[in-house]
Amino acid sequence: MNKHYPVLFLAMLLGLLAPLQAEVYRWTDASGRVYFGDRPPADSRATNVDLPPLTVADSFFKYHKPDAGQTQEQAAAEAQTSHPDAGPDYKYFEVLFPKNEDAVRANGGQVTVQLEIDPPLQAGHGLVFYLDGKQVGKGSSTSLMLEEVDRGEHSVFAVLHDASGEVIRNTQPVRFNVLRTSILH
Repeated sequence: MNKHYPVLFLAMLLGLLAPLQAEVYRWTDASGRVYFGDRPPADSRATNVDLPPLTVADSFFKYHKPDAGQTQEQAAAEAQTSHPDAGPDYKYFEVLFPKNEDAVRANGGQVTVQLEIDPPLQAGHGLVFYLDGKQVGKGSSTSLMLEEVDRGEHSVFAVLHDASGEVIRNTQPVRFNVLRTSILH
């Protein structure tokens, strides 16, 4: 076997992964219109855009077919609006703990997630917790003890839904690092 094959394979793999790290740019044309894309025109003053992490709650999002003359984005926005039976508007819904970019010491792998919600959770409404994009708990409690969380970086967010399972709102994702003693010690 040629000793250069592993190097060629690695170079080919890196070439395939490069598009996954694409940047998003913002620029304005001479008419003042704003554009976003991954390839700005050479003569523009494009700025790099930092996008927030995408949060997805697969089990709650339902496909909504757009009406005639309505874009898919408009249909999705309409599907996300609160329903008449949703009760009062929630003014505040966030992950209280862990805080964004926190380092959490959890030698046993246990991390408590605490939510803050105002007004309090209404009858029939529920919460669903997600760790690293996977559902890890649901119910009406605003706190959840996560078990066996590995050391390293994680993200957590929660979804608030009504009695029929329609999403009312979700928290911003919170990134945190779990610090655990090594199993080698």
